[in-house]
Amino acid sequence: MIVRTAFECNRPALRLVQCRTDAHRPVVKTPDMQFLQQLAAEKKERISKPDERRLFAIYGQALARMEELAKTLGSKANEDSAAISQELKRLEEAKGLAETIVTRGLGRLVWKKARGIRRPAGVKVEDLVQVGEAAIVKYAMPKFDLERGTRFYSYAMDWAKRAMWLLVYEEGNEIRKPPYLHLVTNRVEKFSNARFCLTGRYPDIDEIADGTGLRRSAIINSSSVPRIISMHQKLPRDGPRRIEMIPDRRAGTPEEMLSQREIAERLLATLKPREAGMIRSQFGVGGCQPRTPLEIGMDNHVSRQRVMQIISEGKKKMRETLLRHRAEWGYEAPREEGPAT
Repeated sequence: MIVRTAFECNRPALRLVQCRTDAHRPVVKTPDMQFLQQLAAEKKERISKPDERRLFAIYGQALARMEELAKTLGSKANEDSAAISQELKRLEEAKGLAETIVTRGLGRLVWKKARGIRRPAGVKVEDLVQVGEAAIVKYAMPKFDLERGTRFYSYAMDWAKRAMWLLVYEEGNEIRKPPYLHLVTNRVEKFSNARFCLTGRYPDIDEIADGTGLRRSAIINSSSVPRIISMHQKLPRDGPRRIEMIPDRRAGTPEEMLSQREIAERLLATLKPREAGMIRSQFGVGGCQPRTPLEIGMDNHVSRQRVMQIISEGKKKMRETLLRHRAEWGYEAPREEGPAT
């Protein structure tokens, strides 16, 4: 009598299992899909650590399998292309569920971080939130390593914050510079302020290079980039705005402005009433609101082109009259500032 061991009895079954190819072996199984669907239906803001480990294990397997199947489909026509396409749809569904669960859990943290960032007027909080969530899905989730023992929330917020600051640097400044220069500038300012608090003076380039570990060329490049200063910013002690303190070199003295206004009234008096009225309406002479040629034409029942012709003819007459009476009226043409020779 021949006695067979349990291993020998199960050997044919083992052979059948080994004959199955990887193309027909589902990576994301039915229990895994049910797990993801259950987490998505619960709408939790935070998931437990075991659920987080299982979620990212499924997510990592799905990404690796999707890349493998994409290469298989792109290399050559496969007999099992229909089955591979069906599995790709299943993997994409699992990937989408995992991304939905993660972004929903981090939504409140991303909003809190976006509201805390000092942003210019051209950047909205919604834009920062959108960029932060996109960075989490695109960079943080594929690069997260479960073996490091850290929670995903603390790892992902670094990526979100980096993407938000990058958007502020690129879209919030009129003078754009590479992102690495912003990082260098921040390090230099942080070290300089700390040294000023300790010693009462700002450090020089050699001290900054020794304290931060940066190269001298990088420090010089970061300091040579101009800064944006708002001209509408008020000066200290509730003073006037900066734009109000800049002199207008083209403006003359009050006496000169009054003389020019009198000359303009004399020139308009030499024109026909229709021509003078149209010029007054277009340029706002006499305190009235400037109007467009179309509006002037509607009031006078003529076309826009005819209004422009009448105004052009009137300005030509005024110019000729001014040249004839320039010495009599004491008119001096304003000198335009040009480059020094």
